[in-house]
Amino acid sequence: MSFCFRRNARPRLAELSLVALLGCTAFEPQADEFPDAGPNGPDSTYAGVGRGIPFGEFGLEPEAFRPPYTGAVVLVSRSTVASVLRAAQKHKLRLVLNLAGGGKLFSNPDGTFNLELWKARIDTYRDVDFSPYVTEGLVLAHFLLDEPGAAQTWGGRPVSRAEIEEMARYSESIWPALPTAVRAPAEWLRGGASGCTSQR
Repeated sequence: MSFCFRRNARPRLAELSLVALLGCTAFEPQADEFPDAGPNGPDSTYAGVGRGIPFGEFGLEPEAFRPPYTGAVVLVSRSTVASVLRAAQKHKLRLVLNLAGGGKLFSNPDGTFNLELWKARIDTYRDVDFSPYVTEGLVLAHFLLDEPGAAQTWGGRPVSRAEIEEMARYSESIWPALPTAVRAPAEWLRGGASGCTSQR
């Protein structure tokens, strides 16, 4: 195969302090949610580690981020992506991230692919800047879709190459530095008149 988130009474000072404290806790972004990255960050020793061919598997769980694995294609959600990146950084694994999840999350009732649902899944990550992790070699690519040409997987209608190109364009409009990929037979990728390749 190839790879192509009012009270009426006057409040007392103590109550105001409590409200202020709760407000800060509830609305301030979690500055330490994601690991530091990039050549100028505290974890700069990781930068440049991404050499050679990553060895790993699809769906590798973070608990298995250890030798002999040096890479993985992992499914994440907006709530888990930060912890997965931390685990990969700690154990020096390079990742291809499946951000949208399984195909059932962005399929029509008849099983066919729904591009707008896919985009909505991707939109939950708009607050995440993946570029530092691309720079340091931690994130290799955004995994768009698995086997788009397999009609039986997509309700009898393969995902078109034009849809794949739009998915790649949409991803790159949010994260220009993040490469995109799909998994498909080389013959399917070569058959595209649009020039779709194994990695954009």
